[in-house]
Amino acid sequence: MLRVRGIASGVLAALLVAGCALAGPSSPTGEPAALHIVNLDGPDVSVVLGGAVIATVPCGGSTALAPGTQLPGQPWDLTIRTAGGEVLGSVSIAGPLPQGILVRGHCVLTGPWPMTYGPAPSPLEAPCGTSPPATG
Repeated sequence: MLRVRGIASGVLAALLVAGCALAGPSSPTGEPAALHIVNLDGPDVSVVLGGAVIATVPCGGSTALAPGTQLPGQPWDLTIRTAGGEVLGSVSIAGPLPQGILVRGHCVLTGPWPMTYGPAPSPLEAPCGTSPPATG
């Protein structure tokens, strides 16, 4: 009976270790080790790495890119562009994950993840890259 319990405990421990390995690495905060991109209220953007678009994030959208599957090894020199090709910002990521890129209006902010949503865009700038409201 003790031998069966010992085997069952060993199998349970192996399953727990395998489950944690399949879940992928995470940060001390429990967030997945990824590059998170959030476009809170800017125009639709493309994230470019080495001349290739690796993600497209619409206004109000977000995505998380995992190293090894969606991203090569660091450092990452990224360019954030609008659909029309305007460069909103260039960022270099070379540090522990998770990290975040936040698009606010026509500004690009970076920092450790989770991150705050930063200052609101100017009242002269309409959300999602639309035309600003007419002033009279």
